[in-house]
Amino acid sequence: MKYFTTLFWAFSFVFLSEYSLNGQFTIPSRSLDAPSGSQLYEQIRGLPLDVREEALLETFLSGNIPDWLRKEVRIDIEAKDKNGGLHQVTFWTLPDYLAFGSDNDFFRIPLSPLLAQQIADEYGASLPTPEIVDIIYQHSVCKLVPFNYKPRGHRNEDVDLWYDHSKVINAQQFASGTPLGTFTAGIKKDIVICDRLSDPSRRNRVTIYGWHTLDGKPIQPVYNGHINNYIDYSHGVRLVSQRVLVDGSVNRLEELLAHPILYTLMSRDPNPLTKPHYRDEQWHNKITAESNY
Repeated sequence: MKYFTTLFWAFSFVFLSEYSLNGQFTIPSRSLDAPSGSQLYEQIRGLPLDVREEALLETFLSGNIPDWLRKEVRIDIEAKDKNGGLHQVTFWTLPDYLAFGSDNDFFRIPLSPLLAQQIADEYGASLPTPEIVDIIYQHSVCKLVPFNYKPRGHRNEDVDLWYDHSKVINAQQFASGTPLGTFTAGIKKDIVICDRLSDPSRRNRVTIYGWHTLDGKPIQPVYNGHINNYIDYSHGVRLVSQRVLVDGSVNRLEELLAHPILYTLMSRDPNPLTKPHYRDEQWHNKITAESNY
């Protein structure tokens, strides 16, 4: 009996340890009758921004994303705190940018930062910092060459062009020989969080960064010039888990980024991020109170 008890607790320890070492994204299951990417594209392509984003919020909160996008990627790094102390850091990210639809019929969709933040909150996730974007690119398995269109009026803000861009990326990935769900980067500019979000005069702006070329250099430096309802085909939403391990201890990413010493583990800003999110204080307090971290 003692042998079986010992065996049970040993198995339980291994199981619980393995279970605990993941990002714990909270993404609902996709319904079997959920519309495909092309079907939803036809439904939203002519909608005004506010109506379109309401429909997209419902889409993502219902879990209508491909199964291959749910494969968490674990990244282990060494990083220094503000005082130069070295730490072991583990965090998790989704393998690609947010897309809706089925495994074989999906649409990588650009979103406003406010909608991206709502989805991130519901999924137990965060938007990345520029430092995290660089780390993700460095660790990615499939690095694709950024594909851009020549600007013509407001064409870059057209949903039809966004859909076409998603198809181009699919063709690039197919040509690379890597399956969907492979840890992929280089295909979009990230909506990021940084210290500029703490500036009241910049809070109504979207900050973008990334779109790395194969030499690892970003085409887009950190830019905070567009109003937060500006969206174009090159924008993407990459989610990272709020769950971060620092020397084995569990932390919430937003709290880590606001820490006076540890924030440099995942940020290159000169100061801690006091507002590492695109949301108002009431919303922020609600999300923080509901957090399990």
